[in-house]
Amino acid sequence: MERRSQEAGDVTQMAGSVAMMLEEASGNTARAIAAAEKLLRPEQWAILPQVIRDRPESGSTSAAKQ
Repeated sequence: MERRSQEAGDVTQMAGSVAMMLEEASGNTARAIAAAEKLLRPEQWAILPQVIRDRPESGSTSAAKQ
């Protein structure tokens, strides 16, 4: 039984790996949104869906631009 779990992988280790991948993806998204906000004019940024503009990672500078 123990041999099977070793072959399948440690669930705890896999969960940690998934958590690290999700954290990295979240950071990538935050950087992409911040970069997009810097590139766009305020009227272009305002066209984006509210759910994107209101992301905490985006720096929340959209309120100052409106």
